Amino acid sequence: MASTNKKIYAFGEFRLDPAENLLLKGDVPIALKPKEFSALVCLVENHGTLVERSTLMDNLWADSFVEEGAISKCIWAVRNALGDDSKTQSIIQTVPKRGYRFVSEISEIYITSADEAVISRSLGEERGVDENTEQPIDHKVSKERSPNRYLFRRLVIPAFVLILAAISALSIGSYYALRENVLAPILTRPFDIQFLSRDGSVDAVILSPDGDMVYYVKSLGGRKSIRARSILDGNESEIVPAAKIDYGGLGITTDGRTLFFTRGNAGRTPFDLFRISATGGIPVKLVEDVQGWIGVSPDGNKISYVRCLYKEDDYCSLNVADSGTGENEHLLVTRHVRSRIGANTFDRDGKSIIFTYGQSHTATNGFHLSKVDIATGVETKVTHESFFNIKNLAWIEGSGHLLMTATKAPGHSADIWKVNVNSGEVARVSSRGNDLNHISLDNTGSIGVTTRLSADFQLAVYDLEDTNTPRVLGGGQDAGFFPDGRIVFSSEMHGRFDLWIAGPDGRDLRQLTNDPAKEFSPLVSEDGEFIYYSSDRGGGLQLWRIRSDGTEPKQLTKSVGGYPIALSKESGKVFYKSHIDRTIWCADIEGAGEESPLMKIDGLIASISFDAKWVAYVENVRNMNRIVLKRIDGQSSETKIIELDDAEIGGMRWSRDNKSLYYVSSKDNRTALLKYDHVSGLSQVVREIPSGKHFKDQGFAVSFDEKSFVVSSGDWKRDLALLTGLR
Repeated sequence: MASTNKKIYAFGEFRLDPAENLLLKGDVPIALKPKEFSALVCLVENHGTLVERSTLMDNLWADSFVEEGAISKCIWAVRNALGDDSKTQSIIQTVPKRGYRFVSEISEIYITSADEAVISRSLGEERGVDENTEQPIDHKVSKERSPNRYLFRRLVIPAFVLILAAISALSIGSYYALRENVLAPILTRPFDIQFLSRDGSVDAVILSPDGDMVYYVKSLGGRKSIRARSILDGNESEIVPAAKIDYGGLGITTDGRTLFFTRGNAGRTPFDLFRISATGGIPVKLVEDVQGWIGVSPDGNKISYVRCLYKEDDYCSLNVADSGTGENEHLLVTRHVRSRIGANTFDRDGKSIIFTYGQSHTATNGFHLSKVDIATGVETKVTHESFFNIKNLAWIEGSGHLLMTATKAPGHSADIWKVNVNSGEVARVSSRGNDLNHISLDNTGSIGVTTRLSADFQLAVYDLEDTNTPRVLGGGQDAGFFPDGRIVFSSEMHGRFDLWIAGPDGRDLRQLTNDPAKEFSPLVSEDGEFIYYSSDRGGGLQLWRIRSDGTEPKQLTKSVGGYPIALSKESGKVFYKSHIDRTIWCADIEGAGEESPLMKIDGLIASISFDAKWVAYVENVRNMNRIVLKRIDGQSSETKIIELDDAEIGGMRWSRDNKSLYYVSSKDNRTALLKYDHVSGLSQVVREIPSGKHFKDQGFAVSFDEKSFVVSSGDWKRDLALLTGLR
């Protein structure tokens, strides 16, 4: 036998040629980065043997310092290329805190100088592992000569000629055409979500086309910046310095060299649209007065964006312009009042844009997906499926599909859906409960990044007559008091918004509702017999009533629903703020008759006195907040104003005698409960509240005896996550 020149490893559909730095699946080359390829070779050559993490570190990064997490990222990249399920680990097995072991059955193909192939028996049969010692059990490998000495000449040489031709095609510019054939089906099995942050400080996020870098907006200490993070080793750099400013969305060109982003003054929209080098530099402003969603054409020459003027005939519009200068702006489509345009992305041929539009105010599936031709402006629906909200879109390169994060009903978490753009077929592809927001894929559709949204609001009970530490009830966003001091509140303790009841000290916790619907914003009747709240269990967001023991649910409104803000025994009415616009409505507390509009207000937060004679609401005038108190019983047109300067209001409630208004005010890192006196026209602080958090206006309530109050404070957390195993 001639001396051996080369050894090729065969496992499953794969062939690994270490000498040629080549991994094949069938006759198709699989791309791996150098360190990923070296890691695979190391594991394969030590088949059945535990390879320590320290060994991989020494072999792969001998001349550089990286965090140990780089090994994990390297291994999942290899697993991803091999289609290995990280849960079953049928190819690469993880030994916790130790290392990795290649466990798939392997054969060796020996290529000799005499153009012969000598094939061994499966190494899976020849090498075992002692599970107690984690050491290999050696067996003598019996190699058999192929009965056909011309096997190499007939099979292997033609295969390598084809491979070399394919590689040559790549080098002359046919990369994208070949890669489209290389791509395996996407999402044919469950994929993994690996969280890269846990502090809830990530806003917008986008992945570089090559999958090497993730760019994201980082919040820290009230300041935000754009940062770049390496997927492989976790190293970070700052692209745009931190400032007290808000960011919308991010975009990136297909060559990965240029970033686009929208930003503006903190707490205010609209934004301005900028471009910047992906390595940093000075941002260049392209377009003014836009929202947060950006699309970038495949050739990088055009950008798409949304502008909302909030006019009756031009509520929101989708526009395109030159990506280099922002010039040659062209309006494509416009939506009328209450229907906004959101996420948008160019089709792969660059001739059309797919975009989302609709509204979620009615708590029904009012969001849709359409496509508009850039040249003609002709619009067609992508799918007849509708959603409660569609958040973000991402193309799956090499296919006619895109992924989107969307919710099917209010109160439900946002899942990942796959849309066949040609047929309109839609299917959920992620497990429920993660509530995913942004989504971005690399140019092979193999990995992606997303953000997970989670509520971190806590209910706390304060005494007005002392300054002791408040009693924390737990997670919750909306609350109301019973006459006896018990508290009813909305919480996601069981994964969805249900109503719960507990004592003011948190004891005697009991669940009142158990329905897949979202149920929140509870108010308790003066006799403590009934709870009024919002629910979408009937299909839309309407007002409902149940008894205090959770029985006898009854729908009160049928047409325009919303959020209850006050109960008036004197008038026999429940007052609520519409979820469609800023109109206050009223309905009979027994559900008799039809609901009717009361008045339209300028602000979002409102409360009505128990005698139904006064309304209080927050409005913004020239970027300054103020509380307006207005007589609504028809006896007079009296109006009073509480100037707030730049303070933010976290909730309002009237006193039982209708002579005072309690409200939570935050300004200059100081938060307090204040009481406004109708007679004197003055406000006084009655209790300091720990600041630094956001307050839910429906989470503020004052007890019947006005000796304590409850607030819901916290924030929405967004964490960065990596999606692997997509192909």
